[in-house]
Amino acid sequence: MLLSKLYFIISLLAAFGATGWYAYNTYTSMERELELAKENSVQLQSAMETTTASIEKLQEQNKIYERETRSLQTKLQKAEQYGDDLREKLNNHDLTKLSAKKPGLIEKRINNATAKIFQELEDITNTSSTN
Repeated sequence: MLLSKLYFIISLLAAFGATGWYAYNTYTSMERELELAKENSVQLQSAMETTTASIEKLQEQNKIYERETRSLQTKLQKAEQYGDDLREKLNNHDLTKLSAKKPGLIEKRINNATAKIFQELEDITNTSSTN
């Protein structure tokens, strides 16, 4: 009987020891996981701040691009209207007939206009003076 009580007490102590060891290992494992979760949280917060700043910058750039696009669209519309006006003027005037009647007048105007256009093209495409 004494031996059975001794075995029972040893078994009980072994059970408590195993339970304590399991609890300690679980506790330390949870602590490590908690520390890892905290580190990941800090990294995610930093990544979120960086992402938020990038999004804000992209939104600002998008607003600038939209403004510039509207400006360019307005200028394009004006240029198209100017081109339409020129086409209408050319359609209304028969330059062949007019040049046959008054060759000096037409030749001078065409040469002056051509020189002006060539000068404008040269000014637009000249990169050495702008850089």
